[in-house]
Amino acid sequence: MKFRLGMNDSNNSVGIAALLPVASVGTMFHWGCVFTGLYFSYALYDFVGFPPEIMRIGCFVGIVIGLVFVRAFADRLTKTSGRIKLSLAGTCLLLANGASMLLLYFGVPVPGALLGALWAAFGAGTSLCLLAWLDVFNYGTGKATAAFVVAGVVLGGLLCFGAACLPMLPIIVLLLLFPLLSFGNLMFIYSRVALPDQITAAQSKARYALPFISSLTIGAYGAVFGVSQYMIFASDHAAASPFFIGASVAIGGSAFLLANVLLARPVSQIITQRVLFPLIVTVLLFIPFADAFGQRLCWAVLMAALTCFDIANITALTRIAGKFSLAPFAFLSLGRLPIQVGMLAGWLLGFLFLHYHIVDMNMLTLITLGMVVVLVFITTVAPFEKSGLKAADRSDDRHEASPSTKGSWQLRCEEVGRKYGLSPRQRDVLVYLAKGRNAEFIQKELFVSGHTAKSHIYQIYRKLEVHSQQQLIDLVEKTRLPS
Repeated sequence: MKFRLGMNDSNNSVGIAALLPVASVGTMFHWGCVFTGLYFSYALYDFVGFPPEIMRIGCFVGIVIGLVFVRAFADRLTKTSGRIKLSLAGTCLLLANGASMLLLYFGVPVPGALLGALWAAFGAGTSLCLLAWLDVFNYGTGKATAAFVVAGVVLGGLLCFGAACLPMLPIIVLLLLFPLLSFGNLMFIYSRVALPDQITAAQSKARYALPFISSLTIGAYGAVFGVSQYMIFASDHAAASPFFIGASVAIGGSAFLLANVLLARPVSQIITQRVLFPLIVTVLLFIPFADAFGQRLCWAVLMAALTCFDIANITALTRIAGKFSLAPFAFLSLGRLPIQVGMLAGWLLGFLFLHYHIVDMNMLTLITLGMVVVLVFITTVAPFEKSGLKAADRSDDRHEASPSTKGSWQLRCEEVGRKYGLSPRQRDVLVYLAKGRNAEFIQKELFVSGHTAKSHIYQIYRKLEVHSQQQLIDLVEKTRLPS
């Protein structure tokens, strides 16, 4: 298999756009493996003879270790060869855990300590493979990319739902098959389009850095869902089955996908939080008074809400990384770390409180409700997407401005970009060109290479059918704004 290196950004973006459906299918297999593996541990309790709570703790620890590993070695994974090594390592870790389940099925004993390590390896593998896929989606643009990311999650939930209806041996076989299919899809994409080499972690941080308060908020939100998940599994093993979880994930992801399609812009992290806060509070208040069916319905709503929040986190991070041309592995691994650490902390909190009878279920529900109330306050002072901008990148704030705060010249540039089908990055370049700036100036302002800046300029001239910068300025000047 031959991989083509050095393709410019414009050709690359076209290639990724055409391969987004393939990427969505690849992530479907990835999420199908993740959901089935993470929640299959409870279905395996009698079969494995290993405490399911400890298995999940091992998974969560492994997820965090995987993210920390990628963040530490991000600068060594910047080329296509590094991307292949990362995805291959993640796939092997996922397969190792599936192989241990197969051995147990046929009566081959596996020591408990080794089994715990393999579940941690499974968690680490999910992190490595997810980051490899998010790196691909990072080079797409617009709502279509977000829709394909969400579609992969929804289809993965449906795979988990369907797998739960099978006997045990086919489920174990699927745990081995899903990672291979996902890896095959990723290798197909690498063979068709060469992703540009990533910048260093230091360069990425100089452009955009997630502020501490936002990371703390995301982590606290993860802790709420970690506690909620443990309450689900401690109270009702049927509600913790892959069948139940797969259905909840598919419903939550479908709701997010529908909102992304109907709204004019991609659903942001802040909007998701504002919608989920009252929903979670209502569910937590209702749980102590609900019967068995009502509680199971509440657990389903909480799992669907977790899915929406996790998807919002992934799509927001990917959108930011693409917008500011960040290093995907360095930025996305660091951005995913708070929510995963929070999930681990929340799960441990629920395990300690309920397993050792420190509080009962109703009291833990009230504690979780109090955590949500604190989150409401923190979120009002911690904007997620804007607060990490560095001073050098403030020019990109124009995308968030309202029309009333923009000058007529900038509005004309936006109208030209819309009319002629320019990509978001090409519209950035158009603004500078319309002000008379040259390629060298654009290169420094947008933190891109000289080759990339010239490539964008060429594509803009081609789409606008102009042959000089003066003709471009004249076109913008003559453009009429819609009423």
